[in-house]
Amino acid sequence: MNTRFALGAPISAAMSKAMQQATCSCGFSVTSENRNEVVKVIQEHAHDEHGKQMTRDDVLAMMKQA
Repeated sequence: MNTRFALGAPISAAMSKAMQQATCSCGFSVTSENRNEVVKVIQEHAHDEHGKQMTRDDVLAMMKQA
């Protein structure tokens, strides 16, 4: 599995093929080939860093293909 977590780090074009990405309003970004991994990491980030609960649908709505 290819997963990348970053605060505003650029992602190369080669890495972005078929990747899913979600970015928090604070700048935290998750990019992975696995949608479930993106959902899990963003949910954990929202809880741990912002004290918020995000549903799977919330995260899927903010995801885009990277």
